[in-house]
Amino acid sequence: MTDPSQLVDLYLRLSVDRDGKDSLDRQEKDLRAWAKAEGLTVRSVWSDAGKSGYQKGVVRENFDNAILAITKGEVRTLAVWKLDRLSRRGAGQVGLVLDKIEDADGRLVFYKDNLDSTVQNSRLLIIMVSEQARAESANTSLRVSAKIASDAAKGLPAKGLRPFGWESGRATLTPEKADELGWTLSDDEKAHGAVYVPVRESEAGVIRDAYRRVLDGTASMWGLAREWTEAGYATAVTGTERVDRTRPTEKKKVPGVWVASTVRQTLIRPRNAGILVAKGVEMPVSRIEPIVTREEWESLTAYLANLKTSQPQKPGPKATYLLSGIIECACGERCYGSVSYSQRKGGPRNVYYFYMCRNRLSDPDNKHTSIKVDIANGRVMDDLVLQLLKGTLRAPDADALSTKLAALNAELADNAEASDLATEIIFDPKRKNLHKKADARLKVLETERAALVAQRDTLAAQRAEGGALGELLDQAQAGKIEPTYAGAMEWAQRFADVFREFPMEKKRDMIKALYRPRIKRGGRGADRIELNPTELITGAQPHS
Repeated sequence: MTDPSQLVDLYLRLSVDRDGKDSLDRQEKDLRAWAKAEGLTVRSVWSDAGKSGYQKGVVRENFDNAILAITKGEVRTLAVWKLDRLSRRGAGQVGLVLDKIEDADGRLVFYKDNLDSTVQNSRLLIIMVSEQARAESANTSLRVSAKIASDAAKGLPAKGLRPFGWESGRATLTPEKADELGWTLSDDEKAHGAVYVPVRESEAGVIRDAYRRVLDGTASMWGLAREWTEAGYATAVTGTERVDRTRPTEKKKVPGVWVASTVRQTLIRPRNAGILVAKGVEMPVSRIEPIVTREEWESLTAYLANLKTSQPQKPGPKATYLLSGIIECACGERCYGSVSYSQRKGGPRNVYYFYMCRNRLSDPDNKHTSIKVDIANGRVMDDLVLQLLKGTLRAPDADALSTKLAALNAELADNAEASDLATEIIFDPKRKNLHKKADARLKVLETERAALVAQRDTLAAQRAEGGALGELLDQAQAGKIEPTYAGAMEWAQRFADVFREFPMEKKRDMIKALYRPRIKRGGRGADRIELNPTELITGAQPHS
């Protein structure tokens, strides 16, 4: 076994993952060269790409792992490329790290700062440098926030993902264009020039047409969603990568699929009428080119609000397929129940029920999967019975669920803060070289937020499912069950019978909470189903 004193771990971090002089690759290369010169063997490389060292509440798992390895005595030295890569939280966080490493008789080295915690009187220098890094971040945040507020006062929205209907950048606002839009240029704009956010006419025309048809009563949100998807119009996140819900270590590209809620949100945006809203307040000046008039926007928002309140929609048909909208295609999108027919000349008509990917028509370039309904349902049912016999099927713990949900909501708040920080970078004129990367970072945060929302929805489903599963188990366990093989099989059969008669919505709540099923490419029958069990919050081990 290698002596821990001969080993070194490396810690790398970059808030905005980019190529350059302090990229992750450069950090690792420099630190490996340093370790070799010191006669140390690199044991592990801990990396937190795209994680802020300044924002409160940001969870850096590999930062924690790197410190833990030192305190557990697995390695004696931790090397960091520069102190602000370890933390920008100042003396508070850095001081705690120094205490932990000193208590473990460890060593913390900052390569670029030429600082070593084992050198006499180095602690004061490390604390001073850490406070300088914290102050730099705080000043940048204040400076960029002021820039955002200044732009809002000029009528310019914050940068981010390109909204449907507008170009991604800004254009020079000429006096002729201002007259065309009915805008009056300020003295400052006349003296120093002005910019505005121009529409993308190919998409603006689609929005105007949707306004006309919705107000005429000839189009619905779902109908527009289907039309826009089939026409190939991109949503704000189309083509971006997001974390796979069932494979957190993998990413997938977001397809250009519109749904009713996305269409609705697109149509009721104030910016459609050229209205700029900052911090919930309408700004007196806007340099967003309008797509529709203010009167049209107010009419449409009032019409949709009236549909939702005064004239509530009839509830849609109840689900008839156990896994519809729950089971996923190999591409990562959801599959829904579908019916297929076949008939030979003169023969009987055959009916087949399948779960099919919703993107099979809008995304024909990729191979999508489908499976017979009875095969998929049977696979889930078999696993439920197996977990019952193993004793791992139990109702969730309500208190533990509430605690976990609170933690996820905190992570979502941190994600929002990180998005704000990336936006601030975009508006910082002194960091123009980072604007493109910060924009890419916003897209990454969007995918991370989608993954967090999926986890939150799973927990919410478990909370809803708790009562349903508890009720189901109570019914299945009614009567005395002998602790024998025959008794267990009797219990399993009773469970299957009760489950079959249980209300469909309750059964679907349970499936959502317990599994993230997916149809694999290749294979035969039930072997094509990956169940991907969720971690059921019961206080016990998750089922496997």
